Amino acid sequence: MNEPYIDQKYIRLISTQLRNYKEKKNDLINCSCPVCGDSTKDKKKARGYFYLKQNKWQFKCHNCGCGMSAGNLIKHVNPDLWKKWKAEKFKTKYKVTKPKPRFNNNPFNKPKILDYEIGMTSLDKLPKDNVAVIYATSRMIPKEQFHRIFYTENINEIGKKLGYDENFPIADMIVFEFKNADNRTTHIQGRYIDPQSKEFRFVTLDVMKDQPKIFGQETIDPSKPIFVVEAPIDSLFLPNCISDAGSGLNKKYNYNDVTIVLDREPKNPTIVKIMNKCIDMGNKITILPNNIIGKDINDYVKNGYDPLKLIQENTYQGIQAKLKMTQFR
Repeated sequence: MNEPYIDQKYIRLISTQLRNYKEKKNDLINCSCPVCGDSTKDKKKARGYFYLKQNKWQFKCHNCGCGMSAGNLIKHVNPDLWKKWKAEKFKTKYKVTKPKPRFNNNPFNKPKILDYEIGMTSLDKLPKDNVAVIYATSRMIPKEQFHRIFYTENINEIGKKLGYDENFPIADMIVFEFKNADNRTTHIQGRYIDPQSKEFRFVTLDVMKDQPKIFGQETIDPSKPIFVVEAPIDSLFLPNCISDAGSGLNKKYNYNDVTIVLDREPKNPTIVKIMNKCIDMGNKITILPNNIIGKDINDYVKNGYDPLKLIQENTYQGIQAKLKMTQFR
């Protein structure tokens, strides 16, 4: 699907919100300007025009003089529809496909280590004005955790060294290195700093495909209480914490004392189902009260909460957890 077609498709979708909308030619559409209103006296006035220029749809009003791309006009008229337009344009531009790894998954093969063989640089070694450092600081990630986060502006350079084809969008990313308890790299996950689509925010590269996607295994003390969260970023705010990025957290972990901390999404049936399954399996689980502002650990930190205290005061198990779930809305 070409980009002009996508523009025209979404222009037509907002046509019911454009007064006096009329397609005059294949490359010319007329309507009343939604920016200035065109005329307060004569509702039939229509001096706004969509036109095709250099294979891109543009908008121009001959009353107020405003000019902008079709995308920006769609955003002005219908922000929700604009998000779908943006996602569709993003997918078309990059033609995202899932790569097939070409490397040998023999567990005795030594995996590549980010900081040396692949040449990644951790945030603690980058200047303060680096985009990844600015992003991590805005997320209030503790600086003592910066050595566990890496930066790349082209994930394909890493993927190529691991046997992947170059087919991911090129943009700034923070990167997490997943290791097992033996300190061997199992996966590499990049997160776009400014994702163009909510549907495509992460890229995960397998180094040892048969290993679970768990971040932080090499850092924890199994003899102490362990917290399990969803996202690697959230794990950086809690002591002795791992992020299980691949299983849904509804399983038993091979540790003595584990607390499951899922994102707080009471309206999400998938999350609620996983929480109930965790309880049925006998796991300890955090169920936060309804007045807490935020969805995940990072949100709680940014909203001024102490995440460890929140978890310790709101963790339940068994019958008590089942009763708490009846209030989780």
